[in-house]
Amino acid sequence: MFFIVLALLVFTACDSKKDHEPQIQTTVDTWSESKVLICNEGNFGWGNASVSIYDKNDKSIVNEAFKATNEYGLGDVCQSAYYFNEKIYIVVNNSSKIEVVNQNDFKINATIGGLTSPRYFLPVSNSKAYVTDLYADEISVVNLNSKLVTGTIKCNGWTEELAQSGDKVYVSNPEKQYINVVDINSDVISDSILVGLGVSSIQKDSLGLIWCLRSNDVPALLRINTDNSVSEFLLDAEANPSQLKYNAVSNSLYFIKGNVCQFDIVSESFKDDFIINNDNVFYGLGVDQSNGDIYVSDAKDFVQNSKVYIYSTTGSLIHSFDSEINTGYFLFGN
Repeated sequence: MFFIVLALLVFTACDSKKDHEPQIQTTVDTWSESKVLICNEGNFGWGNASVSIYDKNDKSIVNEAFKATNEYGLGDVCQSAYYFNEKIYIVVNNSSKIEVVNQNDFKINATIGGLTSPRYFLPVSNSKAYVTDLYADEISVVNLNSKLVTGTIKCNGWTEELAQSGDKVYVSNPEKQYINVVDINSDVISDSILVGLGVSSIQKDSLGLIWCLRSNDVPALLRINTDNSVSEFLLDAEANPSQLKYNAVSNSLYFIKGNVCQFDIVSESFKDDFIINNDNVFYGLGVDQSNGDIYVSDAKDFVQNSKVYIYSTTGSLIHSFDSEINTGYFLFGN
Protein backbone atom coordinates (compact mmCIF):
# COMPACT_ATOMS: atom_id res chain seq x y z
CA MET A 1 0.00 0.00 0.00
CA PHE A 2 1.24 3.48 -0.78
CA PHE A 3 0.77 6.90 0.79
CA ILE A 4 1.11 10.24 -0.95
CA VAL A 5 3.79 12.70 0.10
CA LEU A 6 3.08 16.29 -0.99
CA ALA A 7 6.50 17.23 -2.31
CA LEU A 8 8.25 17.92 -5.60
CA LEU A 9 9.62 14.90 -7.41
CA VAL A 10 13.34 15.28 -7.94
CA PHE A 11 15.32 12.74 -9.94
CA THR A 12 18.91 12.41 -8.86
CA ALA A 13 21.50 10.36 -10.69
CA CYS A 14 23.45 7.91 -8.52
CA ASP A 15 26.73 8.08 -10.39
CA SER A 16 30.12 8.14 -8.71
CA LYS A 17 30.11 11.93 -8.51
CA LYS A 18 26.70 12.20 -6.86
CA ASP A 19 26.54 9.06 -4.76
CA HIS A 20 25.92 11.18 -1.69
CA GLU A 21 22.68 12.54 -3.13
CA PRO A 22 19.64 10.24 -2.57
CA GLN A 23 16.76 10.00 -4.98
CA ILE A 24 13.91 12.13 -3.64
CA GLN A 25 10.61 10.33 -4.07
CA THR A 26 7.00 11.23 -3.40
CA THR A 27 5.80 7.82 -2.20
CA VAL A 28 7.02 5.19 0.23
CA ASP A 29 5.65 1.67 0.35
CA THR A 30 4.89 -0.57 3.32
CA TRP A 31 7.39 -0.47 6.17
CA SER A 32 9.79 -3.36 5.56
CA GLU A 33 13.33 -4.59 6.07
CA SER A 34 14.59 -2.28 3.34
CA LYS A 35 13.45 0.87 5.18
CA VAL A 36 15.14 3.12 7.72
CA LEU A 37 13.05 5.66 9.63
CA ILE A 38 15.14 8.71 10.48
CA CYS A 39 14.11 10.91 13.41
CA ASN A 40 15.00 14.56 12.79
CA GLU A 41 14.69 16.47 16.06
CA GLY A 42 14.34 19.89 14.46
CA ASN A 43 15.09 22.92 16.64
CA PHE A 44 13.79 23.13 20.20
CA GLY A 45 10.71 25.37 20.33
CA TRP A 46 10.42 25.71 16.55
CA GLY A 47 7.91 22.90 16.00
CA ASN A 48 9.85 21.63 12.97
CA ALA A 49 10.51 18.01 13.98
CA SER A 50 10.16 15.50 11.17
CA VAL A 51 10.77 11.94 10.07
CA SER A 52 12.36 10.76 6.84
CA ILE A 53 12.09 7.32 5.25
CA TYR A 54 15.24 6.01 3.56
CA ASP A 55 15.13 2.94 1.29
CA LYS A 56 18.33 0.91 1.35
CA ASN A 57 17.54 -0.83 -1.93
CA ASP A 58 17.26 2.15 -4.26
CA LYS A 59 18.77 4.83 -1.99
CA SER A 60 15.60 6.91 -2.19
CA ILE A 61 14.41 9.16 0.63
CA VAL A 62 11.02 10.60 1.59
CA ASN A 63 11.28 13.68 3.79
CA GLU A 64 8.48 15.08 5.97
CA ALA A 65 6.81 11.67 5.71
CA PHE A 66 4.52 12.14 8.72
CA LYS A 67 3.31 15.61 7.75
CA ALA A 68 2.67 14.72 4.14
CA THR A 69 0.64 11.66 5.02
CA ASN A 70 -1.33 13.02 7.98
CA GLU A 71 -1.63 16.69 6.91
CA TYR A 72 -0.25 18.15 10.12
CA GLY A 73 3.23 18.59 11.52
CA LEU A 74 4.84 16.10 13.85
CA GLY A 75 5.52 18.73 16.53
CA ASP A 76 8.53 19.78 18.59
CA VAL A 77 11.63 17.56 18.95
CA CYS A 78 11.36 14.07 17.46
CA GLN A 79 13.32 12.15 20.07
CA SER A 80 13.07 8.46 19.13
CA ALA A 81 10.91 5.78 17.52
CA TYR A 82 10.04 2.12 18.00
CA TYR A 83 8.44 -0.50 15.73
CA PHE A 84 6.13 -3.05 17.36
CA ASN A 85 3.22 -5.20 16.16
CA GLU A 86 2.72 -3.38 12.85
CA LYS A 87 2.77 0.05 14.49
CA ILE A 88 5.50 2.69 14.63
CA TYR A 89 5.63 4.72 17.85
CA ILE A 90 7.20 8.16 17.28
CA VAL A 91 8.19 9.93 20.51
CA VAL A 92 7.85 13.73 20.30
CA ASN A 93 9.57 15.09 23.36
CA ASN A 94 8.66 18.76 23.74
CA SER A 95 5.15 18.21 22.38
CA SER A 96 4.50 15.72 25.21
CA LYS A 97 3.13 12.94 23.02
CA ILE A 98 3.74 9.76 21.07
CA GLU A 99 2.31 9.55 17.57
CA VAL A 100 1.36 6.01 16.57
CA VAL A 101 1.25 5.30 12.83
CA ASN A 102 0.29 2.20 10.87
CA GLN A 103 3.01 0.17 9.23
CA ASN A 104 1.18 -0.25 5.91
CA ASP A 105 0.33 3.36 5.09
CA PHE A 106 2.04 5.56 7.71
CA LYS A 107 -1.31 7.10 8.63
CA ILE A 108 -2.05 8.07 12.21
CA ASN A 109 -3.51 5.29 14.33
CA ALA A 110 -3.52 7.04 17.70
CA THR A 111 -1.86 9.77 19.73
CA ILE A 112 -0.68 8.86 23.21
CA GLY A 113 -0.99 11.89 25.50
CA GLY A 114 -0.79 12.32 29.26
CA LEU A 115 3.00 12.57 29.11
CA THR A 116 5.24 15.38 30.35
CA SER A 117 8.44 15.18 28.30
CA PRO A 118 8.75 11.65 26.86
CA ARG A 119 12.13 10.33 25.75
CA TYR A 120 12.12 6.61 24.91
CA PHE A 121 9.44 3.95 24.41
CA LEU A 122 9.85 0.22 25.12
CA PRO A 123 7.16 -2.49 24.84
CA VAL A 124 7.65 -4.98 27.67
CA SER A 125 4.78 -7.27 26.65
CA ASN A 126 2.15 -7.43 23.91
CA SER A 127 -0.12 -5.19 25.94
CA LYS A 128 2.20 -2.91 27.91
CA ALA A 129 5.01 -0.43 27.30
CA TYR A 130 7.20 1.85 29.41
CA VAL A 131 7.99 5.47 28.50
CA THR A 132 10.82 7.41 30.14
CA ASP A 133 10.60 11.13 30.81
CA LEU A 134 12.87 14.14 31.16
CA TYR A 135 10.89 16.08 33.78
CA ALA A 136 8.17 13.87 35.26
CA ASP A 137 10.34 11.92 37.76
CA GLU A 138 8.48 8.80 36.69
CA ILE A 139 8.17 6.13 34.02
CA SER A 140 4.76 6.04 32.35
CA VAL A 141 3.01 2.70 31.85
CA VAL A 142 1.07 2.58 28.57
CA ASN A 143 -1.67 0.12 27.63
CA LEU A 144 -0.91 -0.82 24.02
CA ASN A 145 -4.50 -1.79 23.31
CA SER A 146 -6.14 1.45 24.47
CA LYS A 147 -3.05 3.63 23.76
CA LEU A 148 -3.57 5.27 27.15
CA VAL A 149 -1.28 5.90 30.11
CA THR A 150 -2.63 3.58 32.80
CA GLY A 151 -0.01 4.00 35.53
CA THR A 152 3.34 5.39 36.57
CA ILE A 153 6.50 4.13 38.23
CA LYS A 154 7.93 6.80 40.51
CA CYS A 155 11.62 7.53 40.01
CA ASN A 156 14.13 9.93 41.46
CA GLY A 157 14.88 12.28 38.58
CA TRP A 158 15.22 12.15 34.81
CA THR A 159 14.88 8.74 33.14
CA GLU A 160 16.40 8.08 29.73
CA GLU A 161 17.14 4.89 27.75
CA LEU A 162 15.81 1.42 28.61
CA ALA A 163 16.87 -2.17 27.92
CA GLN A 164 14.95 -5.34 28.78
CA SER A 165 16.53 -8.62 29.83
CA GLY A 166 14.05 -11.28 30.86
CA ASP A 167 11.42 -9.84 33.19
CA LYS A 168 13.68 -6.93 34.18
CA VAL A 169 13.99 -3.53 32.52
CA TYR A 170 17.14 -1.49 33.15
CA VAL A 171 16.53 2.27 33.06
CA SER A 172 19.27 4.90 32.92
CA ASN A 173 19.04 7.94 35.20
CA PRO A 174 21.67 10.52 34.11
CA GLU A 175 21.33 12.83 37.12
CA LYS A 176 21.71 10.08 39.71
CA GLN A 177 24.36 7.45 40.42
CA TYR A 178 22.13 4.44 39.92
CA ILE A 179 20.46 2.47 37.14
CA ASN A 180 16.93 1.52 38.12
CA VAL A 181 15.81 -2.08 37.63
CA VAL A 182 12.06 -2.43 37.07
CA ASP A 183 10.14 -5.69 37.50
CA ILE A 184 7.69 -5.84 34.57
CA ASN A 185 5.32 -8.12 36.47
CA SER A 186 4.74 -5.65 39.31
CA ASP A 187 5.73 -2.35 37.63
CA VAL A 188 7.92 -1.42 40.59
CA ILE A 189 11.63 -0.68 40.96
CA SER A 190 13.05 -3.90 42.38
CA ASP A 191 16.73 -2.94 42.51
CA SER A 192 19.21 -0.14 41.87
CA ILE A 193 22.75 -0.59 40.56
CA LEU A 194 25.52 1.87 41.41
CA VAL A 195 27.12 3.10 38.15
CA GLY A 196 28.08 6.73 38.85
CA LEU A 197 26.77 9.98 37.39
CA GLY A 198 25.98 10.64 33.77
CA VAL A 199 24.70 7.30 32.48
CA SER A 200 22.24 7.82 29.60
CA SER A 201 22.89 5.28 26.84
CA ILE A 202 22.11 1.64 27.59
CA GLN A 203 22.16 -1.48 25.40
CA LYS A 204 21.70 -5.26 25.68
CA ASP A 205 24.07 -7.66 23.93
CA SER A 206 23.32 -11.09 22.44
CA LEU A 207 24.00 -12.79 25.79
CA GLY A 208 21.49 -10.57 27.59
CA LEU A 209 24.15 -8.55 29.39
CA ILE A 210 23.51 -4.83 29.86
CA TRP A 211 26.04 -2.21 28.79
CA CYS A 212 26.00 1.54 29.39
CA LEU A 213 28.11 4.68 28.99
CA ARG A 214 29.13 6.94 31.86
CA SER A 215 29.99 10.49 30.86
CA ASN A 216 30.48 12.14 34.28
CA ASP A 217 32.67 11.11 37.24
CA VAL A 218 35.29 8.96 35.49
CA PRO A 219 34.10 8.37 31.88
CA ALA A 220 33.75 4.68 31.12
CA LEU A 221 31.95 1.93 29.28
CA LEU A 222 30.22 -0.25 31.86
CA ARG A 223 29.02 -3.86 31.78
CA ILE A 224 26.39 -5.03 34.25
CA ASN A 225 27.07 -8.67 35.01
CA THR A 226 24.47 -11.33 35.85
CA ASP A 227 25.00 -10.78 39.59
CA ASN A 228 24.52 -6.99 39.10
CA SER A 229 28.19 -6.30 39.70
CA VAL A 230 29.68 -3.70 37.36
CA SER A 231 32.79 -4.04 35.19
CA GLU A 232 34.40 -0.77 34.07
CA PHE A 233 36.32 -0.12 30.87
CA LEU A 234 37.79 3.34 31.37
CA LEU A 235 37.89 6.09 28.75
CA ASP A 236 40.13 9.14 28.66
CA ALA A 237 39.33 11.73 31.31
CA GLU A 238 38.11 14.41 28.88
CA ALA A 239 35.77 12.03 27.05
CA ASN A 240 32.09 12.85 26.76
CA PRO A 241 30.75 9.61 25.24
CA SER A 242 27.19 9.26 23.90
CA GLN A 243 24.92 7.20 21.65
CA LEU A 244 25.92 3.66 22.66
CA LYS A 245 24.75 1.05 20.12
CA TYR A 246 25.21 -2.73 19.94
CA ASN A 247 26.11 -4.47 16.68
CA ALA A 248 25.17 -8.17 16.71
CA VAL A 249 26.96 -8.81 13.40
CA SER A 250 30.39 -7.75 14.70
CA ASN A 251 29.58 -8.43 18.38
CA SER A 252 30.80 -4.92 19.12
CA LEU A 253 29.60 -1.75 20.76
CA TYR A 254 29.85 1.64 19.06
CA PHE A 255 29.58 5.13 20.52
CA ILE A 256 30.41 8.74 19.71
CA LYS A 257 33.39 10.37 21.39
CA GLY A 258 34.31 12.97 18.81
CA ASN A 259 35.08 10.07 16.47
CA VAL A 260 32.91 6.97 16.33
CA CYS A 261 34.61 4.42 18.58
CA GLN A 262 34.31 0.64 18.61
CA PHE A 263 34.58 -1.76 21.55
CA ASP A 264 35.10 -5.42 20.72
CA ILE A 265 33.21 -7.43 23.33
CA VAL A 266 35.26 -10.63 22.92
CA SER A 267 38.72 -9.04 23.17
CA GLU A 268 37.47 -6.25 25.48
CA SER A 269 39.44 -3.69 23.50
CA PHE A 270 38.70 -0.22 22.11
CA LYS A 271 39.27 1.14 18.64
CA ASP A 272 39.00 4.89 19.15
CA ASP A 273 39.41 5.79 15.49
CA PHE A 274 36.88 3.41 13.94
CA ILE A 275 35.33 6.36 12.07
CA ILE A 276 37.31 9.59 12.07
CA ASN A 277 35.46 12.86 12.76
CA ASN A 278 37.16 15.02 10.12
CA ASP A 279 35.51 18.15 11.58
CA ASN A 280 32.01 16.66 11.40
CA VAL A 281 29.63 17.14 14.33
CA PHE A 282 28.71 13.50 14.87
CA TYR A 283 25.32 13.50 16.62
CA GLY A 284 23.11 10.46 15.94
CA LEU A 285 24.21 6.83 15.65
CA GLY A 286 22.41 3.66 14.60
CA VAL A 287 23.22 0.06 13.66
CA ASP A 288 21.38 -1.99 11.05
CA GLN A 289 21.24 -5.43 12.67
CA SER A 290 20.45 -7.13 9.35
CA ASN A 291 23.93 -6.47 7.94
CA GLY A 292 25.90 -4.59 10.61
CA ASP A 293 26.04 -1.28 8.73
CA ILE A 294 26.64 1.77 10.95
CA TYR A 295 24.70 5.00 10.36
CA VAL A 296 26.05 8.25 11.80
CA SER A 297 24.71 11.77 11.34
CA ASP A 298 26.58 15.06 11.08
CA ALA A 299 24.41 17.80 12.62
CA LYS A 300 26.67 20.51 11.15
CA ASP A 301 25.60 23.80 12.84
CA PHE A 302 22.34 22.36 14.28
CA VAL A 303 20.29 24.72 12.05
CA GLN A 304 20.86 23.48 8.51
CA ASN A 305 20.05 19.97 7.34
CA SER A 306 22.14 17.06 8.61
CA LYS A 307 24.12 14.59 6.55
CA VAL A 308 24.01 10.83 7.13
CA TYR A 309 26.99 8.55 6.50
CA ILE A 310 26.72 4.76 6.20
CA TYR A 311 29.76 2.62 7.07
CA SER A 312 30.47 -1.11 6.95
CA THR A 313 31.59 -3.13 9.97
CA THR A 314 35.18 -2.56 8.81
CA GLY A 315 34.73 1.21 8.82
CA SER A 316 34.55 1.69 5.05
CA LEU A 317 32.21 4.41 3.78
CA ILE A 318 29.33 2.87 1.80
CA HIS A 319 27.06 5.82 1.08
CA SER A 320 26.06 9.27 2.30
CA PHE A 321 23.04 11.51 1.84
CA ASP A 322 21.39 14.66 3.17
CA SER A 323 18.65 14.33 5.79
CA GLU A 324 16.79 17.02 7.74
CA ILE A 325 17.53 19.16 10.80
CA ASN A 326 19.32 17.50 13.74
CA THR A 327 19.09 13.85 12.76
CA GLY A 328 19.40 12.04 16.06
CA TYR A 329 17.84 8.56 15.85
CA PHE A 330 17.58 5.68 13.37
CA LEU A 331 14.88 2.98 13.35
CA PHE A 332 15.52 -0.01 11.10
CA GLY A 333 12.81 -2.13 9.51
CA ASN A 334 14.11 -5.40 10.85
